[in-house]
Amino acid sequence: MKIGQKYFVNLTGWYFAPDGKKYSAIYGTYLGRDNDNSHVIGRATIPGNYLGPAFQCSECRAEPYFEWARVYDSKAATVFSIPCPVLMVDHLPIESVN
Repeated sequence: MKIGQKYFVNLTGWYFAPDGKKYSAIYGTYLGRDNDNSHVIGRATIPGNYLGPAFQCSECRAEPYFEWARVYDSKAATVFSIPCPVLMVDHLPIESVN
């Protein structure tokens, strides 16, 4: 990854953020590595073994997405809204820094 570029990064495990939620991907500006060989992306520090495939992109939409499931005691499908699993790390409050 190149310093100063924005990336969408899939994580190999759940990342528990300071907001108390868990995320499976992050989006932000790559700032390099710290002394522990972790990657600094936006205002988050991610251990190297948590990084999955990364894609350079200029924007990322953080919107809820929808899944459906069949309820077996009914013939209708139920649609669930699931919060966006992408943490936008460039905009974390400064108090939330790891």
